[in-house]
Amino acid sequence: RCWDLDDPVSLRDQLSAVNRIRRDQLALHTTRTLRFHPVANDLLIAYSKTVHDGPDPDPTRPHRNPVLTVVNLDPAGGQSGVLELDLAALGIDPTRSYDAHDLLADRHYEWHGPNPYVELHPSDRPGHVLRISQLPVPTGPDGDPVA
Repeated sequence: RCWDLDDPVSLRDQLSAVNRIRRDQLALHTTRTLRFHPVANDLLIAYSKTVHDGPDPDPTRPHRNPVLTVVNLDPAGGQSGVLELDLAALGIDPTRSYDAHDLLADRHYEWHGPNPYVELHPSDRPGHVLRISQLPVPTGPDGDPVA
């Protein structure tokens, strides 16, 4: 089969991005840590992977961070829902905020708790590939944590 890679609807750029992400994120190098997370919408699927030796949400080691993938299974319409994340499986402290960096769109979302809201549209953003990292504890000028 011959593919027209210059066609405006070509998936070349998206596939290149996914392959780059797979190469760069160590969590995507194993299937042993695959975990599905419930979603309050049957037309969305969410799953995560961590590095083989356990979750590492340290933002100074982004290549080792957990990866959460959320995909719209509806090819014709937008879908939204609330995720039910197992934060312990992701290594996230549930009392603190965390960063969900969409590696496909290069967007950051600051999430709190196990139930973030997602909205995905097949024509614009059919899925997220999110690198999950724990945000640092805010500190004051003296270096002490700020409440």
